[in-house]
Amino acid sequence: MTLLTGLLSLTAIAAQGQTFQNIGDFTSGNGAWFPNAPLTQGPNGILYGTTQRGGTHGDGNSGGTVFQLALNSSTVTTLYNFCSQVSSVGVCTDGEFINGGLIQDSDGNFYGTTYFGGANTNTGSVFKLTSGGVLTTLYDFCSVNSCADGASPQMGLLLGTDGNFYGTTSSGGAYQSGTVFKITPAGALTTLYSFCGRGLCPNGGGEAVTLVEGSDGEFYGTTSWGGAHAGTLGGGMVFKISSSGTFNTLYSFCALTNCADGSTPEAALVAASDGNFYGTTGTGGTGSGCSNTAGCGTIFKITPEGQLTTLYSFCSAGNCSNGYIPSGLVQGSDGNFYGTALASPTVRRRLSSRLRRAVHTIRSSLSAAIPFPSAMGLCYRPAAVSFTAQMVDRSLAGRKA
Repeated sequence: MTLLTGLLSLTAIAAQGQTFQNIGDFTSGNGAWFPNAPLTQGPNGILYGTTQRGGTHGDGNSGGTVFQLALNSSTVTTLYNFCSQVSSVGVCTDGEFINGGLIQDSDGNFYGTTYFGGANTNTGSVFKLTSGGVLTTLYDFCSVNSCADGASPQMGLLLGTDGNFYGTTSSGGAYQSGTVFKITPAGALTTLYSFCGRGLCPNGGGEAVTLVEGSDGEFYGTTSWGGAHAGTLGGGMVFKISSSGTFNTLYSFCALTNCADGSTPEAALVAASDGNFYGTTGTGGTGSGCSNTAGCGTIFKITPEGQLTTLYSFCSAGNCSNGYIPSGLVQGSDGNFYGTALASPTVRRRLSSRLRRAVHTIRSSLSAAIPFPSAMGLCYRPAAVSFTAQMVDRSLAGRKA
């Protein structure tokens, strides 16, 4: 049976001597399709994660799983196969297409979202899953007229310090352009904010990423389009919202000529130890040499008050030797930030046509883009103004575009 992808292990990043190890493989039976989201490690040391599609009841276009893997084992065990419950019209009432990761509560239960499926109009759900694999649907989106409660959550949940979960939807809401919501562990959902439609309002919309909570108890996030300066070259913004729904735009990208300050943030922010937030934009910046009209992406810092500093512009040397189109960041115990970039020019030429076909296929079938896992890219560590890079090569063999 063809192995389509696998779980990987990388030791703590050091200057030299990294050890890379495959610790588990997926097959068509245990959820072989697109394990996009980060893993969650439980207090028992076991790794838990999701696959976007596949499983017993799915294939490359449907389904999805929650899986577990013990560190002393190479066997990926499926905890739950989505699409186990199907309505008379073919909708997976227990949900399908899990694009976000899991969040675990103090009782050991896992919470997440599905983009499709649910009891209503195939517009997603919020679920709870026990460590024994028992699934409970907490909420089905589009439970009110015109999906004013939101639809199609594209990202995972955040467990707030108040004990509630917070998330976003990519569509639905008062303007059909996405929402920010709060949901209790018992499943009571409150729509905190509705984004406005493209071109209608300066507060962004759709494709809002997973939220992060600041030390002030406020929630911070980004949208990949909209904002006060949105236009043909791009846009997007950073926002904060309170647990009661008070919304503030902290920064609108493309405030500078040719979006030199960045454009199209598509990854979650990092709430850093210095009290600031760090993130990336997929385009914009002062670099050139990639195929983007307005820059090749940036790394930025933003204060809780909204003061933005661009720390690095990809392709700033003109040859993109450090890659471009960055994804999200993580802060290491050494205080530095680590992340990946989609490709260097050499790899980009090999992947561009295939990725364009894949993204076109996904965009044609969904109302919002699905973050695509990097196939060959760069692992980097940005400092305040300096930048170093390492190549990480992962094969596309067996993947269908």
